Amino acid sequence: YNSAQIVLKHINTLGILSDLALQIKTLTGEQNTLLISDSNMLLNKIIDDSDAPFVYERTGLNIDHFMIDEFQDTSVLQWKNFRPLLDNSLADGNTNLVVGDVKQSIYRWRNSDWKLLDETIMRDFGTEQIREENLDTNWRSDRNIVNFNNTFFGAAAEILQEKLNEKIDPLLAVYPDLENLRHKITHAYENIYQKTAAKVKEGYVRFEFIPPDDNGENWKEKSLNCLPSLLEDLQDRGYAPENICLLTRKNDEEQAIIEKLLRYKTSADAKPGYCYDVMGNEGLLIDSAASVRFILALLRLFVDSGDRIRQTIVSYEYARGRQSKTPAQALDACFAAKPEDFSGFSHLFSVEEQARLEEIRYLSLFDMVERIIALFDLGNWYNEAVFIQAFQNSVFQYSVGKTADLNSFLAWWDAKGAVQYVSAPDGQQAFRIMTIHKSKGLDFNVVVIPFADWDLDSRMRNILWCKPAGEPFDELPLLPVEYTSKLEKTIFSELYFDEKMHQYIDSLNLAYVAFTRAKHELICFTPEIDMQRTGETDKINSLAALLHYCLRYRDNSGKENGLQLSGYYDDDTACFELGKMEIRPGTEEKERPADSKIDGYPSVSSAGRLHVRRQSLDYWMENREPTGSRLNYGLIMHDILRQVKYREDEENAIQTLVTSGRINEADAAFIREELKFFWQLPEAADWFAPGVRALNETSILTPSGALYRPDRVVIRGNKATVIDYKFGNSESPAYITQVKSYMDLIARMNYETEGFVCYVTLRKTVKV
Repeated sequence: YNSAQIVLKHINTLGILSDLALQIKTLTGEQNTLLISDSNMLLNKIIDDSDAPFVYERTGLNIDHFMIDEFQDTSVLQWKNFRPLLDNSLADGNTNLVVGDVKQSIYRWRNSDWKLLDETIMRDFGTEQIREENLDTNWRSDRNIVNFNNTFFGAAAEILQEKLNEKIDPLLAVYPDLENLRHKITHAYENIYQKTAAKVKEGYVRFEFIPPDDNGENWKEKSLNCLPSLLEDLQDRGYAPENICLLTRKNDEEQAIIEKLLRYKTSADAKPGYCYDVMGNEGLLIDSAASVRFILALLRLFVDSGDRIRQTIVSYEYARGRQSKTPAQALDACFAAKPEDFSGFSHLFSVEEQARLEEIRYLSLFDMVERIIALFDLGNWYNEAVFIQAFQNSVFQYSVGKTADLNSFLAWWDAKGAVQYVSAPDGQQAFRIMTIHKSKGLDFNVVVIPFADWDLDSRMRNILWCKPAGEPFDELPLLPVEYTSKLEKTIFSELYFDEKMHQYIDSLNLAYVAFTRAKHELICFTPEIDMQRTGETDKINSLAALLHYCLRYRDNSGKENGLQLSGYYDDDTACFELGKMEIRPGTEEKERPADSKIDGYPSVSSAGRLHVRRQSLDYWMENREPTGSRLNYGLIMHDILRQVKYREDEENAIQTLVTSGRINEADAAFIREELKFFWQLPEAADWFAPGVRALNETSILTPSGALYRPDRVVIRGNKATVIDYKFGNSESPAYITQVKSYMDLIARMNYETEGFVCYVTLRKTVKV
């Protein structure tokens, strides 16, 4: 009955997904594109389970050995595509290398499958073709960090396996296939123990369990409040900021830390001489600069001038940067009494600044930012020119190719712009901050995890793609089913518990990657859990609960190579400490290239460097004869003569310009009068005589690749006459030189040449 309910509930979902897939297929077909996610499937269809697919023939012949790194992050489909290459290589007697660590598989959401490394590869090739080697020495971390991870993750894997088995064991009689899951977690972590290098130091591990607050302050807020003093202490003990990394699981946690340190940096509590800057994985955050925060707050006031919070930010940053006040003085200035009739952006601004801002708010987005920078001389506030330049670049990039109104830009900035970075050189004095997923493969002297807690089992509405077993449900090839405890006693039971096992592994692997990034110190903050020693494992639903149980109650005394972690937990301070904090002598600074700093930030209004052309090249202003604009007159006459091979072509050329709208009938009449004077020139009759071979604006290509284009060349037998039209009011020797160059080029073609400069406006010709 439960199975039928679940199947019926999700049939509609299957129909919607089918329609969506059809629409995507239609769209990609119209655009002649292929989704990246479909490329592996396409290659797999080409291979079609063949032992020697033709697409690999050339590759297999040219490459003898293969190495696949990070194999625990390989997907099943990728493995199916790579396996024929390894099969062929092994058949030729060659060796191949597959490298990976099941405990560092944290990309299952990208279809990676750690079971390929844990069991599938053994089954595909057999023990006779595989030699497994475990690297049992940790060359990265100090002794206490390695010993802690050895003990904690060994115990944690056992606890989670016990927790899973408590649910599985009562169902084995009905669902015997669940037996396969009873040792999956412990098997994945069976090679957890690592030795330490001979010359490593002791190292330090600390977990602070933050109790709940009766005043409503949650544990995350308390953790954030502990950060500044912790970072100051680390600097006091000799750690450079760039060697300290703050790890988070989610992007919003990363943003909360950044905002906390930015606020603290400009507060009265910040200590001089200490660094509070934060650098993301790509560099320094643009809006970590006070001058950029000032610009953004002012832009938001342009949208809502009554926003009291933005007014306070603008006033505070103005008092600090423009008026050079201390943080305390700036705060006093922010909340000083305003004039009764005040209605501007900030009561600290001068009358001129208020008036200029009223003008600036109606400019285009890019000009708006440029004028704000110039008005307040922001480049000289905190020597933050590089941040201002990066912000302007973001504004420019956003403005290209779209209507960039202020509201849409601010919405974009809130969504994506706030995590824009300035590329920073190595050794930049700033703390690193990144998510655990981005930290994989890296190491840091000190790792701080301010929010060391997440659910062990997903609370999201995950979808399982199930193949129903048993009649009549097996008529459906696949069915999307929501991951929920309601599946425990249904035909989807095995798939449900398989997903639960994977959720436990994912959560544990995430902690393993985070805890193993540290070289010398690992410091974590986690909430205190109300759990009794005799509590059941089903109460362990989060990383905090798992840490609390292992570090306070778990007995590891009987375990080989295991620490008794509970012996390092202090009930009075609710803190676990392994090892001692040490003073690290300052390392000798590496020689760095000299920095080129920008003194000030020049800002120029576009009004002084850009002009709008209010007429096209051949536009004739109203009530003005073409001759009033020598440039336009010349272009029009030039265009007509270009179309005239013989005199009878004149009227067709004029009508073409009338039809295209470039001239009107009155203009046409004026042109006819002008051409009467042209035809009266003595040479004109010869140049446009019937039957001559005329080349109008025909290009001459030289061996060097240069192009030359005389206005008209008339050819009679072996004689070529070059004519170049000029429409100015004066003669120039340069025109003679130009025609001579045309004549020289044509003479090299074995023609006898002559040339003329025809001054149409002056009604004369000059023979060259």
